[in-house]
Amino acid sequence: MLLLAVLGSTSTNAVAAEPRPFDPLRTGRDGQILEKGPSQKPVDRPGVAARAADPASLSLRVTSPAPDESFIGTATNLTFRNSTGDFTVSCASGTLAGTVPNAVGAYVIGGRHYPLGTITGSATTDCHGPGGDAYSMTFVMSPATLYPESHDPATGKTVMDGDWTRVVLSGPGCTVHAYFNFTYTNATRSLSLENGRTVGNDCRTYFEYTDTLAMNASYLLNSNVQMVAATPVFTVSGAPSSGAFGSGSTSVLQFQGPTDGFSGMCTRMEQSGTVASGAVSAGGTIASITGLAVGGCNQEMSVEPIGLPWNLRPYRYDSAGYTYGVYDGMALRVTLPDCSFKLEVDSNYLPQDWFFRYVESYGPFLAPANLTATHSTDLVGAGCAARGVYNGAQINVIGGGTIAPEPLRITGQ
Repeated sequence: MLLLAVLGSTSTNAVAAEPRPFDPLRTGRDGQILEKGPSQKPVDRPGVAARAADPASLSLRVTSPAPDESFIGTATNLTFRNSTGDFTVSCASGTLAGTVPNAVGAYVIGGRHYPLGTITGSATTDCHGPGGDAYSMTFVMSPATLYPESHDPATGKTVMDGDWTRVVLSGPGCTVHAYFNFTYTNATRSLSLENGRTVGNDCRTYFEYTDTLAMNASYLLNSNVQMVAATPVFTVSGAPSSGAFGSGSTSVLQFQGPTDGFSGMCTRMEQSGTVASGAVSAGGTIASITGLAVGGCNQEMSVEPIGLPWNLRPYRYDSAGYTYGVYDGMALRVTLPDCSFKLEVDSNYLPQDWFFRYVESYGPFLAPANLTATHSTDLVGAGCAARGVYNGAQINVIGGGTIAPEPLRITGQ
């Protein structure tokens, strides 16, 4: 995360080595792209099975007993079969390795998915296909990020999409690619591959261009990972009786446009506001930013907030100490010598994120703009076009800084 890297450059303490927020902006899903629109409707790519509508929300408690939150899964007798049954690849054994961070809270909000874990490595042994020919079975992933899609409390099963992950079966004159889902079942500690849709295969003897690949591949995890439906409660401690907080000493605000578009950096962002004390339910207001002053900007740029206060509402807490949330409203006015424009939150990419993290070297760090997608509007001045700014252009806002008092912390249970 750029914010932590910038903070790290101001001190001998290696803040840049702190775990980055496990929350990348997701613009695509395995076999799907997101169509712009209020509901972020998934659009199927050719050759990928259509899916049911995404749930509006999905909140889980994920526990991973291993000290480093890692797991290794082992499987025997893995089989992969086409729809007609005349193509079968069997592997004697296989392994999967990955990590699942401990966390509690929402993973799907308004149709937008957030990562739950990662597959970092895999291997298979002794694979054979039709006629006993030697085959290889590999995962294509870099690595595979797991996005939960649904959870069934009755069966304890969680369905997860391995973004851009596919199985590749390769033998003499035959290569098959298949996209698939992972499922995890609590009671059996089994991470399984769901039947996949093949695409782009070079194995016309057995497959049409698009076909179904039935998979019997279930990996027993060495760690008792559990995923259950749960709604978190957040606790604020160390806040003053007045509930007020102010700005700390280190901050940054950055603007990133599309390729060859507008970009800018401000090295001072003074925040002030109020924070709750004690327990706050998920979705409740945990803090409000009532004052925001930005300075130290390049390009003779000035930045002013619009629509304060911005209310921050938490939705997830993880073992790295990050509290994630959404906020109510955000807009900024950017003024340059030859151009002025307003940045408004892009409703196509809701919810917009913030995060809170207590960094030991600095104290509490609040980022009310954590890779926030905005659109430029209300352009004034002939210089906007020359800077790559036009009505509707997407400009990402990344910003945050330390706040006081130092003991302030937010945790989730």
